[in-house]
Amino acid sequence: PLAGLALLGRLDRVDVAPGARVLLDYKTGSLQSLKDKVADPLEDTQLAVYAALMQGAELPAGPPALQAAYLALDESRELAAVQHPEVELSAALMLQGLSEDLGALHRGQPLPALGEGPVCDYCEMRGLCRRDDWAGEAL
Repeated sequence: PLAGLALLGRLDRVDVAPGARVLLDYKTGSLQSLKDKVADPLEDTQLAVYAALMQGAELPAGPPALQAAYLALDESRELAAVQHPEVELSAALMLQGLSEDLGALHRGQPLPALGEGPVCDYCEMRGLCRRDDWAGEAL
């Protein structure tokens, strides 16, 4: 079901290091919130999407291993990296789930609404999850 669809995103930085390619995404804000974000690697989709984008990218010849991390930019502290463990596995599972969800849509099945918390307030895709149609206020 993913044939003909384009996955879009903008990578902040990709480094080629001995033994790996390193996908880096700059973030401002709390270091702890980034640590919380990657505590459950299957819930952190941003780096997984970027890793999926890199599967088709033309990169310099080098090692196939891919690592990913957020770089916390906090003026009160030094630069800190927050690793996303097994980002390639997360990307594969995310693409599999997306394929299953799109297949369900093609079969006419409704999808459950997703989204939670303050992220919904800034999401450009808010209408896709029908967040505004939920009973009660956003969490």
